Parts: sequence; structure tokens; C-alpha cells
Amino acid sequence: MEPLNSLKNRFISIRRSADGAFARQDYSSAMDSYASSADVLDEIYNRETSAKEKQEYLLIAKELQARYDECKRNLGLKVELHVGEPPKRSTPKKAPKETKQNRPIIETEEDDIQYEFEIGGDTINVRSFLGDSSDLKDVYFDDVVGMAKQKRIATKEFFASDAQRAFREKLKAKPKNFILLYGLPGTGKTYFAIALSNELKRFHGDTVPFISIIGSTLKSGTPGLMEKNIKAVFEYAKQFERCVLFLDEFDSIAMSRQKNTGDPTDRAAVTTLIQLLGGFCSNPNLLVLAATNTPYDIDGAILSRASLKFEVPLPSSQVLEGVLEKGLGEICDASVDLGEVAKTLEEKHYSNRDCAHLIELAKDLLDDAHENDGSVESLNGKLLEEAIASFHPSYVASEAEKLAEFSKSNE
Repeated sequence: MEPLNSLKNRFISIRRSADGAFARQDYSSAMDSYASSADVLDEIYNRETSAKEKQEYLLIAKELQARYDECKRNLGLKVELHVGEPPKRSTPKKAPKETKQNRPIIETEEDDIQYEFEIGGDTINVRSFLGDSSDLKDVYFDDVVGMAKQKRIATKEFFASDAQRAFREKLKAKPKNFILLYGLPGTGKTYFAIALSNELKRFHGDTVPFISIIGSTLKSGTPGLMEKNIKAVFEYAKQFERCVLFLDEFDSIAMSRQKNTGDPTDRAAVTTLIQLLGGFCSNPNLLVLAATNTPYDIDGAILSRASLKFEVPLPSSQVLEGVLEKGLGEICDASVDLGEVAKTLEEKHYSNRDCAHLIELAKDLLDDAHENDGSVESLNGKLLEEAIASFHPSYVASEAEKLAEFSKSNE
């Protein structure tokens, strides 16, 4: 049987593929991927024991169904009314070609926020690019363990007193509102970005939208469409008096123009991004946070515009111990020393995400052990050692070396 943690990773991969196809307006492929991701989600739901998690999976299932139905509408196909039974999710053998005349237009919402933009003769709907960060809505700087220097700099820059802001205006100091977050995969770049956004909401006492975009969803095989997608995202963000625009997988849209990506439209898209960043970041109320695992691949002109560059490092053993304590503390027996386990994980270069995956694997092993022997109700050292031995962290030494060189040259 496939481990639950592996199922969850597979679901995330298929869902991202579906969202990417949707963004490229390849609706037939998107339907197929959404159907596959729904099937995997069904299996995850059936094996999940937490009532809270099950409820969240039901909400995700509704989102998948909504996207699946939107694909059908965009293809001119009939959308069934689902009442009390799972929908049929088979992909049509042949779909009618989409044209401007039959493309549905989503009307402006009652809150007067616009989601569609006419750019270069094409209607771009940014809904397909918007990510979800609702599961981290209560995360603040106090929840971010470590990164003291980064938090101190951000606090000084974005939470200044009225007198400090007035003095900066007198100095005509430029706002530092384009931050590049970089580090190995799973170190918590998104976590830090959301924490900063929530601190801004708390500081200003009003709504500061956190607009999350995965860069790869903006890419397109259609020449010129990636530029238009980027423009539409910035037009969407400019509607808000204050906002945080978070661009994840930033290297996918900001790749150095010196590199041969195989797509000639990438160069033009990067040039467009440079121009948009220049105008957008001149507004002190608009903040751009960009996250990447490979900052050395980003175009030099964009790097030079990043007013702050924050490295998000691998967690220390103290941080890992806290994560382990939160995830396994209540189910470990007396033979387990989580402090020593954390030191082992640090030596193996575990990221925060790796640690979270290890926790789920350990729970799966305990569940299997309990199924075979009902007297086993706690996680012992042997089971935890088995989990560590069978799990391979995402750390790649060559990538870590490149990041170290980049960090040293940008101190």
C-alpha cells in the first residue's frame, strides 16, 4: 500500500499540473488532471483519520469540482447539476475549439474587484493564477522560529512610527518593497511571506490582501501570452490601496536573459516583468515578495531591483526539535529523545518540509504497527529510526553550494 504521505505528495503534483494546464487554457488536459487529482484525493480522504483533515479535503474536493466544471464551460460542454452523488469526471473525446465569441466572461464581483483584463486583444482571467494561503492565515513573526535578522530588518522597514516615516520622506528615501526570499526547497519561504503579510494587516488595522501567484502558472506555450498574464496579475494587484504580491517559483518567470531556455518569448516576458516591477515598487503601499530556490538563475536586472534579499536557511536542531515536539510529542514513548533526533535530522540537512513529511511517515508506521499488534499505541525509538532510515530528505549538496556562493556575493 502506498504511504499516505506519498499519496499527498502525488496529489499536490497532479493538482499543480492541472492548474498549469488550466492557466495555459488547455482545458481538456486540465480536466483530465483534475479528475486524476480528485481520484487521489478520494483515496487520501478514505485513509485519513482526523475529522478536521477530512473536512478540509471536502472543501478541496469542491474546489476541484468547480475547476472541472469551469473547464467544461470553457469548452462549450454541458455542466451537470451534482446533487448528492459524485460527478462523472471523464474527459471528452473531442472538444469544440474555444473562440473569443464563446469564451465565458466572469462579471465583476460585488466588491468591485476586477478579475478579467483585456490585454493586447486577449481577455486574461487572473482567477486561474491565484493561490490559496488560508491555512496559514494566523501565522505571525512569533510563529517564525529563527530568521531574527530578517525579521528585524522587515520590522524596521515596514512597521516604522509616523515620525520615522516622515523623516524618510524628508530624506526622499526609496521604499524597500521588493524582497527576494531564497533558500533550499521546504525551508519556509512561503511561511515567512505570509507571516509578514499578516503582520502588515495587524499593523495597519485594515485588510491587506495577500495575492499568491505560482510563477509557473503564468507560463504559456502561446507566444506572447506569458507577458500578458504577468501584466494582468500586476493590474489586478494595483486595484488595492495596500497589498502584498507574493510570486512563488519566481525563477520560472524571471530567468536570466543570458540563458537559453528554449522559448524565445521568455526574454520578452522578463523585460516586461522588469518594467512592471519598476512602476509597481515605486508605491510604498505595495509590497512584492518573490521566492525562489535558485536565485542565481534570475536575471541580473531583476536582482538589482530587489531592495532586500533574505536567505531562508535550513532549520537548526532547536527549530527541528520544536517541529518534532509539536507533531510527535504526544504519541512518543519514554525511549524517544526528540532533542537527539533533531540533531540527527540537522546533520542530514532536513528542511522544515522534510521534517513534516517524516512526522507523517512515522505516524503511518505507528498505525501499521498498531494494526498488527493492538498493544502498540506509542511511537518508540525503533519505529522512528525505521522512518528516518526509509526517508530521504530533499537536500542536494550541489544546490546548497550554489546558494552559499550567491549568499556570499550578495551580503
